[in-house]
Amino acid sequence: MRVGENLLSVAIGKDNSLNIAFSKGLEKIGGIHSIVEKNDDVFIKFNMPWCHGFPKRPNISLMKLLIEACKIAGARKIFLGTFIDDDVPFYIVSEMLEMGKIMENLGAELIFLDKSDYLFKKKIKKEQLKELKKNSYTLRKHENRTYQIPSELLKVQKFVIVNQVSPNPIFTLDLSMLNYLTLIPRNQEGKSTSLQDRTQYCINDGYKKSLLTTIFDIYSMMPSHLVINDLFYLQEGAGPCIHEDSQLRKTNFLVMGKNPLEVDFITLKLLKLDPESHEIVKEAMNRDMLKGKICEGSFLNEFDEDFRIPFKLPARNLSKIGTLNFYIKQGTSCSGCYLKAYQLLNLLKTKMNKDLKYIKKNWFVLGTNPPSIASWNEKQDNFILFGDCAIKTTLTYEFRKISKKTLKSMKKRKNKKILELAGCPPKIPECFSTLIKYFKKSNMPLTTLYIEMLNAIDFFKVRKKFREWEAL
Repeated sequence: MRVGENLLSVAIGKDNSLNIAFSKGLEKIGGIHSIVEKNDDVFIKFNMPWCHGFPKRPNISLMKLLIEACKIAGARKIFLGTFIDDDVPFYIVSEMLEMGKIMENLGAELIFLDKSDYLFKKKIKKEQLKELKKNSYTLRKHENRTYQIPSELLKVQKFVIVNQVSPNPIFTLDLSMLNYLTLIPRNQEGKSTSLQDRTQYCINDGYKKSLLTTIFDIYSMMPSHLVINDLFYLQEGAGPCIHEDSQLRKTNFLVMGKNPLEVDFITLKLLKLDPESHEIVKEAMNRDMLKGKICEGSFLNEFDEDFRIPFKLPARNLSKIGTLNFYIKQGTSCSGCYLKAYQLLNLLKTKMNKDLKYIKKNWFVLGTNPPSIASWNEKQDNFILFGDCAIKTTLTYEFRKISKKTLKSMKKRKNKKILELAGCPPKIPECFSTLIKYFKKSNMPLTTLYIEMLNAIDFFKVRKKFREWEAL
């Protein structure tokens, strides 16, 4: 979309060379000097899911180009950081990948928004950590919600989002707007325990609605100055770490602009997806944040239709994943439980497929009021209840009891072949630990190895300490 004689508010950089694609895109929106001024402090936000590799994690080559551009423009300091979901301290991931050293060599500083680097300083007491948290976050209210904004972010002059586009089971794609979710601590909201409220919460997908509210609230408080959707390498299908059902493509595209909503809109267009059917775009339109020329997307005509990229979406039906010996019974579930179930089933299929041969038939049940199981083998079938909703709303289901015939009558006893994976939604690392305890280490050697690797880096120990001082 043109905003001047030769400038665009959203631009597409395309070339076999990442360097040239970056330069082309940046030039079309006015160059780095139109964004970063001399002596500006710049914060670069990237997405960093803890259990995924490239291209879910940021492309270091692109980060290098951006940091160099900011330095050329005269930036005083350049900071980078993010929060990580699933209660994972950012320090653990950064140490594994040596990100601090990498960014230091590039002339930037990696900062820990969650203050997890202090967890490894043994002499710091719990009370001191809580005081640190109090001093590290600024409370900002938007309408009826209060958010903890990392104080460092409120001091910088320029806010930049570098977003690696990849499949997202509940939002189709990891668009740049989703970065706002990991810009603040992800405190778990309390949910009602009544069955009626749980059912209504799932029917209305309260989880996704809460995410959307958070995204737009933080966006209104932290407007961006530069946004890059990185599609240069694009994983489609099931997504990173799920290699059997995914495909890595080199598209040579970067989508760049100053407004994440506009950048995301054009990214969806470029991938031959309908922007106006996407939840984030629909929410933006409902709030009157997207209108006018950007919705026409007319400037995409400079690219022939052959240059657009048909994108293979992740599976929407959990049964289609095809996890060995897992039979899905899904009731009405919120997006949170669906997302974690999707991740768990795919990781089991991809990383632990050998283990699944030993644990026979499993009914995998999730959501409120899942369909009843008409035929099951009392002696062999296992029942895995995923999430609090599945656990609470199946208490009266037939599979909870096993019939035992005596000489005088038929009696019912508790079915002990039921594994409950609690949480709303459950957390993946804990799910793997619980699965091992239930099915035994000898039957799950690969899953056991995975957990032992996490224990080797004190993963669970540090997360426990992380919760103690309420870092998240």
